[in-house]
Amino acid sequence: MNKNYKKYLVVMIFSIVIQAGYGHYKCADAIGVSLDEVVINSNTHGDPSNITTVTIGWAYTNTQDITGFFYTITTSSSHTVSTEGPKNLPLNIIAKSKTFNNVSDGTYYFYIAAANVDTEPFPTVSNTTKVGPITVDTEAPENVSVTGPDETTEQLVTLNIGADEDIYKICISETNYGNCGWIDIESNEHTYSLNNGEGKYKLYVEVEDIAGNTAKASPFEITYASSESLTMANYTSVPTLTQWGMILFFIILLSFGLVLMRKTYPIVSLKQN
Repeated sequence: MNKNYKKYLVVMIFSIVIQAGYGHYKCADAIGVSLDEVVINSNTHGDPSNITTVTIGWAYTNTQDITGFFYTITTSSSHTVSTEGPKNLPLNIIAKSKTFNNVSDGTYYFYIAAANVDTEPFPTVSNTTKVGPITVDTEAPENVSVTGPDETTEQLVTLNIGADEDIYKICISETNYGNCGWIDIESNEHTYSLNNGEGKYKLYVEVEDIAGNTAKASPFEITYASSESLTMANYTSVPTLTQWGMILFFIILLSFGLVLMRKTYPIVSLKQN
């Protein structure tokens, strides 16, 4: 009995040692698991965009090491994906992109990490991959303005085009809005060539911000004439009389002359004796 008890005790202690060692090995193995980071290979909003659908694409080579991905999209510029704290439900291992629909205006960041939820004693997560800023902007520029000379003797004129935000493209037409091609600009000053010769112009200017939103400025009026024509146009002179006006002017002038002569040289009547 005593011998059997000792034997049983030895077997139990040995089993505990084996289980403790195995468990420690498994725990150490789980802690030592190193998963590759997710590689982002596409982003619909690398630049600000007026598109409200955001899609992020990625690649992951060793999918046999993971059970899926943890991800989140947030306005916070700093975040670490883990098995605790805010996160979305895991995506499975075959997922290669995530699309978010009807995203409101704002700046966002996307975070993703590969995960293995089957590791013991707790799930394993890779380092976090960050994408951003992801900017959604659907607001058109406001307070669009165009300034420049009212008159010019040169075909090339310098216009100053501005708005309440940076402008990246402009479209100028001499006939109507939209009847032109968009061109990139690097500053508010833009040199434009008047196309149709001397005369009065209305320039229809549209602007576009970096997100692709457009807005119109009020038509800008400018007169293009040669130096001589512009001088004559600006010269103030006596208004030109019409033919009937000239006839009436001479009649008045003649009448005034006769009246003046009668006053200067009175007609004397001679009486006969």
